[in-house]
Amino acid sequence: MVKRVAILANGGDVSGFNAVIRAIIKTAENNNVECYGFIDGYRGLLENNYVQLCTSATGNAIGILPKGGSIIGSSTNSNVFCYPVEENGETVYKDLSDKCVENIKNDGIDCLFTLGGAGMSWGRKRINAALWGKRDSGIMC
Repeated sequence: MVKRVAILANGGDVSGFNAVIRAIIKTAENNNVECYGFIDGYRGLLENNYVQLCTSATGNAIGILPKGGSIIGSSTNSNVFCYPVEENGETVYKDLSDKCVENIKNDGIDCLFTLGGAGMSWGRKRINAALWGKRDSGIMC
């Protein structure tokens, strides 16, 4: 049974991000599921930087429909499969997707919703396959 879901937005901001984020939050709340948002897309997932999202009277997702962008931020340059890392004064590129998978498992996330375009889609499929087999939860915006 799903108890905790998370959302990340990746790619350039689009006008529909907040509407989709709100719909996921409201659906989660209506089903007694906790909802979280990773800050700044895959970078937030890699750094395990997230916040709980809710639409209660004091919640951080109140009144987000008319706002542009994404309340949880987005990232256009966080390719966790080829991520720049500083080693011995040089920049090398490493696949850090295993760290993302580890973070999701440690956080007890049962489903990851990824928002964005085609560039986000290949990463979403690889991470979801490592976590849950073929379950896919991408939303193209």
